[in-house]
Amino acid sequence: MKFHIYSLTDPRSMQVFYVGQTTNPKDRLNTHIAVAKLPGKDGDGHRVKQRIAEIMQAGFRPSMAILERTQDKTREKHWIRHCLFLGLP
Repeated sequence: MKFHIYSLTDPRSMQVFYVGQTTNPKDRLNTHIAVAKLPGKDGDGHRVKQRIAEIMQAGFRPSMAILERTQDKTREKHWIRHCLFLGLP
């Protein structure tokens, strides 16, 4: 199975605020946006949900970039550590 490691970027600041993994990037971005429109908290993803909701309320959409396509389902952790090393939230 091919995995896509992706980042979400806030178009207002061009700052990466999330790194994730999916097999279907388009569907995953749409799911992030749909969940952000739902009321209430979303467990551990609450900060991401809140950030996406703020972006949408400002009239924008988060942008998704594919960082890597891989068969290795553990690569997401590498990218998260890399982004933290760079000082990204």
